Amino acid sequence: MMSIVGGFRISKRWLNLALALTMVAGLIVVVPAAPPAQAVNGDAADEFFFYRSTDGAFRFYDMGTSGQLRRQILGGDGYSTGWSSITAVDLDGDGQDEMFFYRKTDGAYRYYDVRSNGTLGKLLAGGFGYSTGWSSITAVDLNGDGRDEFFFYRATDGAYRYYSMNPNGTLNKLLQGGTGYSKGWSAITAVDLNGDRRDEFFFYRKTDGAYRYYSMNPNGTLKKLLQGGTGYSTGWSSITAVDLNGDRKDEFFFYRSTDGAYRYYSMNANGTLSKLLSGGTGYSKGWTSITAVNIDFNTPIIPPPPGPCDGNTVLPAAQCAALVSLYNATFGANWVDKTNWLKGNPCTWVGVICTGSNVTTIDLEANNLTGKLPDLTALTNLSVLDLS
Repeated sequence: MMSIVGGFRISKRWLNLALALTMVAGLIVVVPAAPPAQAVNGDAADEFFFYRSTDGAFRFYDMGTSGQLRRQILGGDGYSTGWSSITAVDLDGDGQDEMFFYRKTDGAYRYYDVRSNGTLGKLLAGGFGYSTGWSSITAVDLNGDGRDEFFFYRATDGAYRYYSMNPNGTLNKLLQGGTGYSKGWSAITAVDLNGDRRDEFFFYRKTDGAYRYYSMNPNGTLKKLLQGGTGYSTGWSSITAVDLNGDRKDEFFFYRSTDGAYRYYSMNANGTLSKLLSGGTGYSKGWTSITAVNIDFNTPIIPPPPGPCDGNTVLPAAQCAALVSLYNATFGANWVDKTNWLKGNPCTWVGVICTGSNVTTIDLEANNLTGKLPDLTALTNLSVLDLS
């Protein structure tokens, strides 16, 4: 038996369910996105490195997806003292980071390979040839090629440099430089906010909580101010981006060395803080360098399998996602006829009729649909829905 509701033709057994769903928001089937690129024997997520310059103490930790320290990989007090900046950098684009050490008092520097157990491997480059006084040094992927560039900044005068890098750790080409940056930034870090593999840049000043998020051009120039203000807490001594779950979108970590306070946040693509994942005051005090480093992603990347909407060039993405939700929620694998579903153009999927760039009809009558009706509000031009 069929009924007409708000212009929709819908069977009675689905009508009662649809009415119930309008009363209880949230009964929406979420279709998992295509899995991120994974390493053959690495988890694609970052590990965390802590270092204390006064005594050379260090720790490598495996991380949980909500920011909890899961397992100590390596630790001790065998590192040289006095390093003012330690950062991870992918010099050769293999997905596994190298480690860079710098001492601002004399310009000493080192680049090391890092093994998956956290031990330092081969010394790639080193010496005393770097300029003294740099207060922030960070790796940044400006063009999304998987190989990091290097950024140097001096808080006293706003001097800065962007360099491309050679795989052996030597500076390749000066991309940008000058003294035009604001003075006094205490933390500068690269962060991939939207998972496109091209980093954005974050600036923070701990005296007043001022901050800026910028998108970047491949030549190292600041492109667009995404977010900024003075709303961040003051006093954070270390802020770094970390990919906790391997989805290529970074989370943000804040740490205060005076009391061991810390916060992990998920991030929105526009640079706003999304969700507090974890926080407290349980971290050891006094860490001077904290960096995210991927030490076990040392094999070629396996591309993710194609997603069900990859072939969609006609419909808005939300409409294609709604159709996929319908398929998953009603056990599409058990349908009598599922011709073309989840591949190619959604307007060719059996039972789907489009007008222009909108779904107008879904006719899956007598097709063995069972389960719960998902949220179909994205189908704004849908006039016929027959699931009887």
